[in-house]
Amino acid sequence: MLQLYDDTFKMNNKIGLFVFALLCLLLGTFAVNATKDFNVSTTSISDSVEAGSSESGTFVIRNIGNETLNLTLTNGNLVSGSNSFAFTLSAGTITNLAPSAVRTITVYYAPSSSQATGAYTGTVLASTVGGGPSATVSLNIAVTSEESEYDIGFEDEGSTLTIEIDVDE
Repeated sequence: MLQLYDDTFKMNNKIGLFVFALLCLLLGTFAVNATKDFNVSTTSISDSVEAGSSESGTFVIRNIGNETLNLTLTNGNLVSGSNSFAFTLSAGTITNLAPSAVRTITVYYAPSSSQATGAYTGTVLASTVGGGPSATVSLNIAVTSEESEYDIGFEDEGSTLTIEIDVDE
């Protein structure tokens, strides 16, 4: 009887070890690696703004990894040749962005009234604090001016010259 108990114990012990090893193998296969990753809703913002006024554009950052993220975002300049003006962001940092969470960022641009007209470009850089992925959003902003139209007509009435100026605003 003791021999039968001893053989049964050894057999159950071997089965138990086999099941334990199989579970370790399967669970190891399903282990989730920690990842830092995010994306932006758009890679470029195109807009126009009149010199002396302000406009804004937005983009969304989404955490698509499985770790909480801390990000930095760069303010900078919009440049056209030798002309430039600053743009600002609603946030320079994003802290504790949980997995699947989103954050909307607003980009503000306000050229002065004396800003030269033209096509201005710039870049917002979003990067992970401590290393990891980064993304850029290109800014393409056309600065326009208030245009006034002047129609000048000349009429010859003999010896008198009459000049008419119509200003449409």
